[in-house]
Amino acid sequence: MNGYKRSFSRKEAVRKSAEILRDFGAAFFPLDIQHLLSSFGKQINVAPYSKMKPVDGAVPVDPKMMSKDGFCTRIPDSLFWYLDEFIESSTWCIYYNEKAMNSRLRFTIMHELGHISLMHHQIFHINTLNGLDDDPEYKAADDQADVFSVNILAPAPAVYRLLKEHGFTYVRGRVSSWQLTDREAPFLRNLGTVPNPEVLVMTAFGLSQSAANRRLAELPNDLKLWETLDPELYAYVENIPH
Repeated sequence: MNGYKRSFSRKEAVRKSAEILRDFGAAFFPLDIQHLLSSFGKQINVAPYSKMKPVDGAVPVDPKMMSKDGFCTRIPDSLFWYLDEFIESSTWCIYYNEKAMNSRLRFTIMHELGHISLMHHQIFHINTLNGLDDDPEYKAADDQADVFSVNILAPAPAVYRLLKEHGFTYVRGRVSSWQLTDREAPFLRNLGTVPNPEVLVMTAFGLSQSAANRRLAELPNDLKLWETLDPELYAYVENIPH
């Protein structure tokens, strides 16, 4: 019987991203993803498609089914007894398409870390999450990994602080958007020109244009989820320099 609950909530993805930022001790944005991944030691390995190695004598995934961006393979290691249950220990290989732009690579690799952190491989009883696009539950899990990636690369509190510092407010209407409402904002006075909020987020957090647009669109709802977390955790992430 599967001991892992099939829950793919947005709140859980936000919570997990916040905890990893805290436990890693993130000191600045854009997030240093190489340093973050190295904090997992040998438990997580990262390699481009061109250096993909066979696992147990076989290629991890059929090349015809390989994602254009990346995927993650779990290598079950051992079971050990902890308190009153067996705990599964695994190592992981994240593979990525090195031909993609750097901002896209960053999102892809953190998306795969989301799959690992949210235990999607264990939930689906599968070592490689690939070729499941027609499964509605997998689609929900993949969306959850996207939420994780957005929130670890550009966490809502830090993005909100950046926008406020540059005089932007979320204005609701027929087409809700982030608009300049404070021309006396401290950081705005130093620029001399009105910045584009999308470019601000892309530059400060190392996001692609599409990821920055998604971050801005989802920011109001994600802020509400962040506000349900430990206030000290919220404040820590909010004040990470960028």
